[in-house]
Amino acid sequence: MTLNEIRTFHEKISSLRAELAAANAATNAAVKELRSNSILSDPPNTITSPPPSFTDVVCDTVKAAIKEESHKTELILSKVEEKDNDTQFLSDLCDTMQFYPIPKSFERIGRKRDDRQRLLKVSFDTQFNARSFKARCDVIRKENHAVADIRVIPSLSKEECVASRKSRKMAYTMNQAAKKDGDTYSFSVNLEMCERLEGTRTNTDRSTDIGKLLKHARIMKHHRNMSSLSIICLNPWSVCNKTTTIRDFIIDEKPDLLCLSETWLTGMASDNPIISAMLPDGYDIQHQLRASWGGGLAIIHRMCLPVQSAKDTFQPHSYEVLKCTVKAAQTFHICVVYHLPKNNSCTFLDELADHFELLAAETQPLLTIGVVL
Repeated sequence: MTLNEIRTFHEKISSLRAELAAANAATNAAVKELRSNSILSDPPNTITSPPPSFTDVVCDTVKAAIKEESHKTELILSKVEEKDNDTQFLSDLCDTMQFYPIPKSFERIGRKRDDRQRLLKVSFDTQFNARSFKARCDVIRKENHAVADIRVIPSLSKEECVASRKSRKMAYTMNQAAKKDGDTYSFSVNLEMCERLEGTRTNTDRSTDIGKLLKHARIMKHHRNMSSLSIICLNPWSVCNKTTTIRDFIIDEKPDLLCLSETWLTGMASDNPIISAMLPDGYDIQHQLRASWGGGLAIIHRMCLPVQSAKDTFQPHSYEVLKCTVKAAQTFHICVVYHLPKNNSCTFLDELADHFELLAAETQPLLTIGVVL
């Protein structure tokens, strides 16, 4: 580059700098004029925070998901005597249940009081272990009087605790009204019903709230009337891989009794999470283990409808039978029958006739339901 070219280049740079300075001066003058006319002003005491980064959003989402899932590995034990060593209690309880994934941690929750036992919260490594522990404990409580008083419920999130308190309050209102009317009923309100009733409330008239609650209570009372029962019989051909389907079916159809054949339950520890996942809230199960390939019987029933396994002296060879006593408006026996396909039909009919002859001598009415292949 020659000397003249360098001089020309410097002159152009100086000219551009002068133009830029003039533009900045004009801009500052325009801004000052706008502010003096109150068209543009700085908002007082305003601190603008930068928008969250993508990393912050992802971290917050993951933390919320982990917090939401963590309570699903926790269980709440009630009516557990407060001793100096809860570790020994949990170890003995697991030995009694023959359940060996020991809880990884535990703690007493609530303030210590002399008139009641604090709740014991236990945590497991996985949701599967927590569900298995609950299912196993529910079974052992019916067989072992030493742990019969212990209650195990899933841990709830903060939102679920709020909804649960609302449902208990609504149920208390319904029960008080039923008691005042002289009815021998008790009611419970699930979280879905709680939200529905909460949406119908008004803030102006308290009596309107109670009236709407009692209106729903009358509907629930009619459904709880045991003079008529909804009974369904299904052959799921193994419940082991259909727990969600059966649970959804019960929630949708709301049967009082659901009789199942070919459950394929074996009585091993692996059955516990299956049963727990299959039963919605408010339902219990009576079942008989499979005696051969493809067998197994069960009756899923409402907890408010007492159903107990009944002794049956007749032992058929061509079919399986589960006999239970149902204490409804009129107590009766129910027999769920499943004819084993490999057995001769004539043998089945002969044994069934002999069985009915024995059952006819009993004073209680009898309902027989099942699947004959």
